[in-house]
Amino acid sequence: MQQKIIMICAVSGATGLGGAHAYVDLCGALLAAAPFLSAAIDQTAGAGREAAKIVKNSHFSQTYKLGYKILLLCEAEGTPMPMVVWYKDGAELVKYKNVHVDEAIINKTRIKSKVEIDPGTIGDQGIYVCLASNRNGYDLKSFRMEYYY
Repeated sequence: MQQKIIMICAVSGATGLGGAHAYVDLCGALLAAAPFLSAAIDQTAGAGREAAKIVKNSHFSQTYKLGYKILLLCEAEGTPMPMVVWYKDGAELVKYKNVHVDEAIINKTRIKSKVEIDPGTIGDQGIYVCLASNRNGYDLKSFRMEYYY
């Protein structure tokens, strides 16, 4: 099984902020190192700059019936507007014939992203993660998808 490690780093010169934060997904276990960094990034954001924050999202644990549509939602805001990336079981989500990722810009600071899988198969079961990030910080939410007959 291929694993992916996502490193999010923040470094600056004269202001003195430095550090690193790691998000690691190993077989669905989410681990975070150096949680102090999120607070440090937020404190340096200042007026007119907001760290990315997920403000609406799908429920954490969901079941889906094989052959039916799966829908995951993630809405994020921040200044500048965040970028949203989806992961499944630790790897960046790959778009293919039955997997679609759509984004809609709501305003200059807010974006809505959704993953639509139709039809849902056994292989679509797993842990999905929505990662919203901008230069001022990041936020992530995870979703567990399990199938039933």
